[in-house]
Amino acid sequence: MTERGSGVRIAYLDCFSGVSGDMFVAAFLDAGVKLDDLREMLRRLPIRGWSVRTESTKRGSLAATRFVVDTEEEPPHGAPESGRHHAGERRLSDILETIRASSLPASVKDTSARVFSELAGAEAVVHGVGPGEVHFHEVGALDSVIDIVGAACCLHLSGVEKLYASTLAVGKGQIQSRHGALPLPAPAAARLLVGKNVHVLDVEAELVTPTGAALVSALASQKALPSPFRLDSVGHGAGTNELAALPNLLRVFIGTCQPAPAEIGWVDVIETTIDDMNPQIYSFLQERLFQMGALEVFLTPVQMKKGRPGSLLTVLSESGRAGRLAEEIFGQTTTLGLRISTQQRMELATSFEEVETSFGTIRMKVPAGFTDRASPEYEDCARAAREAGVPVVAVLDAARAAWRGRG
Repeated sequence: MTERGSGVRIAYLDCFSGVSGDMFVAAFLDAGVKLDDLREMLRRLPIRGWSVRTESTKRGSLAATRFVVDTEEEPPHGAPESGRHHAGERRLSDILETIRASSLPASVKDTSARVFSELAGAEAVVHGVGPGEVHFHEVGALDSVIDIVGAACCLHLSGVEKLYASTLAVGKGQIQSRHGALPLPAPAAARLLVGKNVHVLDVEAELVTPTGAALVSALASQKALPSPFRLDSVGHGAGTNELAALPNLLRVFIGTCQPAPAEIGWVDVIETTIDDMNPQIYSFLQERLFQMGALEVFLTPVQMKKGRPGSLLTVLSESGRAGRLAEEIFGQTTTLGLRISTQQRMELATSFEEVETSFGTIRMKVPAGFTDRASPEYEDCARAAREAGVPVVAVLDAARAAWRGRG
């Protein structure tokens, strides 16, 4: 892969023929991520019975890479997503526990958990159950777990800090699943695409799979790309099926841009006041909302009617994501109503740089133009502290000292 320069690493998904989990990973491998590095990271998952490989192929007249996951699980009844053989049945809690129990980097764990939580939320709405009751079938199979965690690994290995996506091309028709015939896009995928820009092609094929939709919904922005940026590499990830109408490819552009001192955007603000709920629930709710992509979740003590003490729950999210977060708040709390508004937000652009300490490598979050205000990434410090058996403040201090003393 092209050597990285200073600046923020970005990736742009050109979804002219849709997106799936295996296409996502294949595109990054074609763009320069090494298969051996990806394989080494995936082996940190506490699961066995799988192997990964790549195939050089063509879609139409274009050369591309295909990512293949071979598993020992037996395929279920019915045609699987994207024509691949899926099996197994796992709950969200099973998958999240597997990810937590791994020795993957904290950023990979967080990214993988966000995608699975997003997917569970969509499946829950489609089937009219709670996220914890969702049984993943096709997307819970071992190869789909490898696809999603593999996608998170690819972002980590390529150093990508911000992911963008084009308008998503979706197909039409039907697909067979364990639930019988389903319309395309599949119901869960369609739910995940709410708020996203889509283009329906006159193609009878599954172009956007639930896994692909979850990756874009949880991780990517469709806002305008930073301009200009230096293009470092391009990759083509091949889908399983050949299409007559267009090449079945996902194209990824990976590059570097210099961050502007400040970025102006919009956020949705969800608020509600609660005075009749067990406060232990707030911790669980906060974890769930962050997994679903909330930017901030915080409580403010307030005095409510009749002099009762209560809490003001405030949740910030990217514009267009408030709907799913609101559904989660209604399902997890005793509130009967929410206030939702859109506000303009200005924030300093940030990038991540690594420092070496006696406790290992720690990422520093660096605001553009204010390098003296760089702060250690807490999850890195907490992990290092647990492994070394020292107070987390010792790791925080070591990281700050390493940053001040960098050459």
